Amino acid sequence: MNDTSFFPRILIMTEDLSEIVQPLVSNYFVVGIVKTQRKNRKENYFSKVIKNTYRFLKPNPLKKFSKKNAISYYLMNNGSDRFLESWVKGQKPDLIVIYSMPELLKANIFNIPTYKTINLHPSLLPKYRGANPFFWHYYHHEKKGGVTVHFIDEGEDTGNIIYQEEYFIERGMSLVDMKHLAIEKIGIKLLFKTIDNIKNIPNTAQSKTHSFRARYLSKNEYKSLINWEEMEVEYIWHIFRGFPEWIKTLTFVGFINKCYFWKIKHYQKENMEGYRLGELYKEDNAYFISCKDGKIFISSKGFRLIR
Repeated sequence: MNDTSFFPRILIMTEDLSEIVQPLVSNYFVVGIVKTQRKNRKENYFSKVIKNTYRFLKPNPLKKFSKKNAISYYLMNNGSDRFLESWVKGQKPDLIVIYSMPELLKANIFNIPTYKTINLHPSLLPKYRGANPFFWHYYHHEKKGGVTVHFIDEGEDTGNIIYQEEYFIERGMSLVDMKHLAIEKIGIKLLFKTIDNIKNIPNTAQSKTHSFRARYLSKNEYKSLINWEEMEVEYIWHIFRGFPEWIKTLTFVGFINKCYFWKIKHYQKENMEGYRLGELYKEDNAYFISCKDGKIFISSKGFRLIR
């Protein structure tokens, strides 16, 4: 920290043991960690019991990390209720830092700290407000991405901007590489800059212009987003490089899919007469996705494929 005369009390809210946790704990006085989680959609009682049992039994790295570092931990499982409010007030935070939170925080929580609540968002706001900006950067073939640190208000990523920085998106950049650049290289640096200037944080209102909402999609929506008749192979390859799990929505020609994890390799333009578009083939021990003007080659990273 630059200002050694003041050590702000930081409270982190994040979905998992995300990229920001260790750097903040190593460099600042973190007094509490809140694990956020996605709310269950409407489902029957049996499904809820199964999911809650799974959540209880599965490993919780964030809780384990908090215990190891003697940091107070809270599981946020009922929104911004009075219990969370009471717990947060008990930690006496000067600043709440949010990253990867699947629901909107309410004013009874984000107004508690002296210096309010900030969020690390992986886009150049006001562009791509919402929970899934990485996906839409790939789908729209953006040439530039960005990171924003902003204040939280009652809207979805609508609070005043503190710091922003953009970066170039290389064609075919993997999602792992994009997240590493956006969050670990740029985002954490901007968070440090914000905390180090906590007594004089910049505060610029966002533009009120329309913003594309970067929402999550259902499996059926994923299936319909690729226009195999119109999109060129390079365009589709770039999207799949970011989200290889999209392959699970495809039809497999001549073999049974027993692979849960895929690696997107290279693409090759060629005449595809005789192939059904948007399907996965195996020829000469090579797997590929058929496009209108070429093939996207893939390899198995998980269970093997069986004829």
